[in-house]
Amino acid sequence: MSHTCHAEGCSVEVPPKLFMCKRHWFKLPKKLRDAVWAVYVPGQEIRKDPTARYLIVQAYAVAWVAHAEQRFDRAQVEAHIEHAINFVADELVDEDADIIEELLGGLRLPGRLVS
Repeated sequence: MSHTCHAEGCSVEVPPKLFMCKRHWFKLPKKLRDAVWAVYVPGQEIRKDPTARYLIVQAYAVAWVAHAEQRFDRAQVEAHIEHAINFVADELVDEDADIIEELLGGLRLPGRLVS
C-alpha cells in the first residue's frame, strides 16, 4: 500500500504507520510529536479507524508544518483545524476537548499563538 507523508505538498513515501517523513516529523516541536503518539492507536492505519482525537491532533500537526514552511497563513491554519474538528464533531465527547487542549495547549506556531 502506498502512503505518503501528510505534510502539505510532500510526496515522500513512508510506511503506513508513519505520519510524516523524517524531515517533516522533526520540524514539529517535541510536544506536538508526543501528542501525535499519545493519540495514536496501534493498527489504526490498517483498520482505517483513527480516533477523533487523532484526526484533530494530526490536523494541527499538518497545519503547524505548513505554517513553518510558509504554505499556510494563520487563517489557513485555523480553517484547516476547524475543518478537522467539524469532520469529527459527531464523534467527539466532552472529555475530548480537555484532552486535546492538554495535548496541544500552549503550542505555538512559529512566531504566532493559535488560540
